[in-house]
Amino acid sequence: MENSDILIPGQNCFTRDQLYVLAGNRMGLEVRAEGCRALSFPIKTYEIDLDLIEKLKSFGIEARAEEDGLVLVDTLHLHPRKHWRFAKDFRSNEPDFRVKLLAELGFSMQHRGVIFRPQVFSTKISPSNYEPHFRLFRALTELDQKAPRVARELAASDGKYVVLLTEIHLGGTRNLRALFDEFADGNEAIMNLGREKQVFDPDPYRRGMDISSELFVTEPAQPKLFTAWQEQLENYRASLKVE
Repeated sequence: MENSDILIPGQNCFTRDQLYVLAGNRMGLEVRAEGCRALSFPIKTYEIDLDLIEKLKSFGIEARAEEDGLVLVDTLHLHPRKHWRFAKDFRSNEPDFRVKLLAELGFSMQHRGVIFRPQVFSTKISPSNYEPHFRLFRALTELDQKAPRVARELAASDGKYVVLLTEIHLGGTRNLRALFDEFADGNEAIMNLGREKQVFDPDPYRRGMDISSELFVTEPAQPKLFTAWQEQLENYRASLKVE
């Protein structure tokens, strides 16, 4: 079944990636999506030198020497997977002690918007969870009197900065699958028809699509969508009647 012309991409429906770009524009950040992960382009890069290492100690961030070189450690998270490690510069063969501030994006219907999580990436391996990232991000930003405005805004959050859908003029926008669940109203037969991908257009389950292609429908388009699905359901039922 072909996609319905009720939904016009970029006008009354948006993929998750498109929402990320719009929220990024609101923040003044360029966003790139890589499969199921969306990141901003780097906000600022810092060289981890001796002076900065000394200043980071007051934030609970320490530099320690290990077999594979210098690592940065959040003293509240001492597991090795929560350290920053540094690669060697291929030109000089010297350790590249740089870190980059950026943000990882996610969508939350609970928060009604796009979430920006502060991240700090080193040149080799960075922590696997959010808390150490946020602590180092906040420390670097507070130590930098010339930190970009967006870095200061992210650092002032609790580790999750939310751009509301209303801020990008898409208040009331909802996930296509959630809208179909509302349409089916608990009727398992209708939900099974949706899963069969033969009756409803647009397909509420969008199989074969990754999460970045998940559709979100603007509020003004939702009644038209329900009307179309109802007509399709009635036509399907009529086709089953024996003349």
